Amino acid sequence: MQPCGVSLGDASHPRDEVAVQRLGMMSGACEVECSGIPQFRKDNEVRFTDHTVRFAENSVDPVVDAFGLVALDLDQRNPHSSVAHPSTLLAGGRAVNHDWAGFPPGSDKRARWHSTSPYPGAMRDALFDNWDQAVDNFATFVSTVDDWEIASPCPGWSVSDLVAHIIDLESQLAGDPQPEHTPDWSSLSHVSSDFGRFTEIGVDYRRGRSHESLLEELTDCHTRARERLSSLPFDASLPWLRGDTPLPRLLGMRTFDVWVHEQDIRMAVGQPGNMTGPGAREALKTLTSALPKIWAKNAGAPAGAVLEVAITEPGLSADLFVAVGEDGKATFTDGGEPMASLSMPWMTFVALACGRSPEVDLSSSVHLSGDHELASAVLGSLAVTP
Repeated sequence: MQPCGVSLGDASHPRDEVAVQRLGMMSGACEVECSGIPQFRKDNEVRFTDHTVRFAENSVDPVVDAFGLVALDLDQRNPHSSVAHPSTLLAGGRAVNHDWAGFPPGSDKRARWHSTSPYPGAMRDALFDNWDQAVDNFATFVSTVDDWEIASPCPGWSVSDLVAHIIDLESQLAGDPQPEHTPDWSSLSHVSSDFGRFTEIGVDYRRGRSHESLLEELTDCHTRARERLSSLPFDASLPWLRGDTPLPRLLGMRTFDVWVHEQDIRMAVGQPGNMTGPGAREALKTLTSALPKIWAKNAGAPAGAVLEVAITEPGLSADLFVAVGEDGKATFTDGGEPMASLSMPWMTFVALACGRSPEVDLSSSVHLSGDHELASAVLGSLAVTP
């Protein structure tokens, strides 16, 4: 995987030398033994592995922001076999992985990483900063949009409705009760599920408000939500949309959600941008995590079958391989001869994986090869968000 949109690999291998140089790893680097580095696999399952990890000490590539530096599994020569870890380098070459606290409460793996983490404060700061940045980017961009009533890629919602949706969720994180409001459901044909009804209440409640009042409320709600959440222990869990959610996971979800809805607005007004950064990487991790299930279960690929999904620039890029085992379950793998392949630009992948605007023809930017039936089944199953 390449969550940061760069090729990762072995510094000693000629093919990977340029990529490693970009990350500043040819000089001033140190190697450390890291036991129990968690790697996210299918359905967010975490697998612990032991690696020798090399870190750059003084050089930061433009693709690396608040998460710090990228940890590499240097034992692998395939650049796509290395899982990029959002890590922070500390004194003495120690590293903190920001995903550790996403384990469910009581998990032995979670406790194991917690007991060995030298500095969880670095993770905490990065996750809060990413959330702040996503909200700030969202507010800054939408404030430049003139027509807030234009339809968005989210069925039934305008640009104004997307702003109201972000406010609604931020206000709930601030501890505000959901508005006592009953929409006229007969006029809202796009609402067809309990989840949709839940999210519609706060949106409908704010319809008709001015741009200025909505932006003011967004700032207020996010400020209070941040204050509330930052006062909690980092290993806290909160009741959220689909059950109790660990705080680090919740912060990642908010960063992802706000970034995706900024992209919805950009799509609506025809102004692409902000296609990289923390929100984009959170989206890549979230949206690609479903590929093993899609390949094995939805597409029904046979044992031994390999899927390749190539995501191309502009924005993030990745070349992902998924293989079905003899037990019928699929996992990310280092490569192999693909039975089916899909290639598409980053923002096309985001639109399809988020189930956006099926009336928009994206077929011209998607290339299928290999077993067309299986590739088409994967394409038709990419939507993973509610």
